[in-house]
Amino acid sequence: MRVFLALIMTVALALPARAEVDIQEVTSIGGLTAWLVEEPSIPFAAVEIRFRGGASLDAPGKRGAINLMTALLEEGAGDMDARAFVRAKEELATTLSFDASNDAVSVSARFLTENRAESMALLKAALTQPRFDPEAIERVRGQVQSIISSDLKDPNDIARQTFRELVFGDHPYGSSLNGTEASVAALTRDDLLAAHRAVLAQDRVYISAVGDITPDELGVLMDDLLGDLPETGAPSARAGGGGHSARCDSSRLRDTAIGRHFWPAGYQAKRSGLFCRRHPQSCPWRRIVRKSSDGRGA
Repeated sequence: MRVFLALIMTVALALPARAEVDIQEVTSIGGLTAWLVEEPSIPFAAVEIRFRGGASLDAPGKRGAINLMTALLEEGAGDMDARAFVRAKEELATTLSFDASNDAVSVSARFLTENRAESMALLKAALTQPRFDPEAIERVRGQVQSIISSDLKDPNDIARQTFRELVFGDHPYGSSLNGTEASVAALTRDDLLAAHRAVLAQDRVYISAVGDITPDELGVLMDDLLGDLPETGAPSARAGGGGHSARCDSSRLRDTAIGRHFWPAGYQAKRSGLFCRRHPQSCPWRRIVRKSSDGRGA
């Protein structure tokens, strides 16, 4: 939620100065909720959608499926192959982008007011009717495997992956969302369809919009755009779903050199675990993550 409020404030600050920013909460007839900053003085709008869970919802043994699925959303939809989809975006002067992190699948759309209906129809096709053509799957699979191969030779990525495994163990956070060369090579079209159903669901969605669109128009847009998606997705990995443990196990770091550097003096093993459960934001391993992170999602 904080991510969306920050997004709205960032865009709003770029608008003409005024006494206050009116952030409206919009609920559609279908029950979807969004935050809106309405600005009719500009001839375009931006919509941001987040599907909570992201790549952490990868099924056991299918690491990399959600990342690959997300990358394929703009590789053709409905009756359009990849080239036709790109051509349609260009003709509408519409920007559509899709990204995956361990916390969310992100969808961004920017479109002219006069092309809103056509742009949203294009986005709806990408979200609800992705083609996952064999040719596109193999092309994007090759791109992902090239990234994985490069990371295996990069000292920073090697250190980052070792750290993740040490801290998070078998939880999805303990591995790269790109998957491994073996896991990505084994993914099938059925795996991608399952990943699509797992993460692109109405119970996981957060929406914000800024620009030339009214609350009523946004409500209709949300229902039309997302109403055909499944009502519920896969269980959250944080809740222990999907066969993953989401337990904060600080003992993994306690006896390492980096753990001794950051760990508060005087905490014994039992008291340290209790501290993390009661104060998760102050847990020493979180401090290490913050200090070690370079902001990359994979």
